[in-house]
Amino acid sequence: MKRTIIFIILIAIIGAGVYYLNQKEPQKENTQSIYTIEESREIAENWIKNESPTYTYDGENLMLKESRALDLVDCEDCYEFDFSFKSRHGGFGNREGEMVTQAITPHITTVTVEHGEVTKAITDNEFDEMTGKVKQGGQGVDRLQPREVDLYYYNKNKDIGEGGQAQCSPKAVQPISRVVKGENLIKDTIKLLLKGRIQPGEKQQGFSTEFPNENFSLKDTQLKNGTLTLTFTQVPGFTSGGSCRTRLLKTQIEKTAKQFPEVEDVVIKPETLFQP
Repeated sequence: MKRTIIFIILIAIIGAGVYYLNQKEPQKENTQSIYTIEESREIAENWIKNESPTYTYDGENLMLKESRALDLVDCEDCYEFDFSFKSRHGGFGNREGEMVTQAITPHITTVTVEHGEVTKAITDNEFDEMTGKVKQGGQGVDRLQPREVDLYYYNKNKDIGEGGQAQCSPKAVQPISRVVKGENLIKDTIKLLLKGRIQPGEKQQGFSTEFPNENFSLKDTQLKNGTLTLTFTQVPGFTSGGSCRTRLLKTQIEKTAKQFPEVEDVVIKPETLFQP
């Protein structure tokens, strides 16, 4: 009888233990990791060097042009990076066995990195480096095709310092996307910038500009050895009015011009144009 009771007690204890183990939730290992913009930039750069078909085929002189965090509520570590480089031949992707032109061709590849993973890579707003699909113009890049460019304008919402005061910071000069078509992409882009056509929705976001002025225009562009010289008409009083105003006007032009990988420096003439 005693043995039976002991046996029943042991069975009860074992059963209780099994039940407890089944009910207890396993401890989950916390593998969440937030990637910094520097870590994500390195991931993007390594991806281009090793995975991007356009760059791995004949690319060289890879350089970071711009980094920006994506304003996404559910993604603290989502970023975009613009890299410039040059190819020794025209076209996109792996052109092994194809007829290609031997011409130094500048490119910009925009890479999106989310949570440490490359999710998108677009070259010249035309070629998807991950899928191999081409939009606008096809391989060889028809420069008369419409091209998406950035126009840089002042955004007051990005220029608020302590106490809510404007800082007149060049960082507050931010891009707005537009489409340009023409033989001289840089010249046509600067001309479009000077027209100052900011949409109502963009104004609500904080964008503004003191362009246009009917007498202020781009007279000439010259690009030589990476230096872009822009010559404008001189309108008394329009490009003066204090260091803050002149700095922002000049920055709009410089940032718009420097988005193109072939432009390394910008010279504005007359040299006294944007003096306070």
